[in-house]
Amino acid sequence: MSEQRKPDIIITLEKKLGLQLTPGPTPDLLVRDDYALQYALDEKNRLIGLNLAGSALQSLELGSEFMQLQTLNVGRTALHSLQIPAEMTALRELRAYECKELGKVELPDTLKQLHYLDLSECALTQFQLPDGLLALKTLYFQKNKLQNLNWVSACPA
Repeated sequence: MSEQRKPDIIITLEKKLGLQLTPGPTPDLLVRDDYALQYALDEKNRLIGLNLAGSALQSLELGSEFMQLQTLNVGRTALHSLQIPAEMTALRELRAYECKELGKVELPDTLKQLHYLDLSECALTQFQLPDGLLALKTLYFQKNKLQNLNWVSACPA
């Protein structure tokens, strides 16, 4: 049996990130640590789930290939900062835990479907939770160096 060729979006992403990725389960399961360096695509071959946990990733530029992403796990990486573009409106779950160098995270107010956010055990000294995170139910910030945590409006979680 011959190995099926990876979709172009994954080949491009692997080159961009310098990582080898394999197909994984549904986006809801993909965020677990068991599925590191795996991805999920929808029926139109759009990237909807990505787990980069535990990789040597130091930077991540979220370009157009990430706009349909529903789940993203960048936990236990060497990221210094993370900026989620306003166009990533499908994002439901973001895990960036145990990123010891992660000192800056910027979230737009367009993440209306985001229901899970884990920024625990990072190097954050300040963070502003934007208005518009209406679906947010779970929020983890423990073991940071927070001196300032701001909500633009009432905390939804």
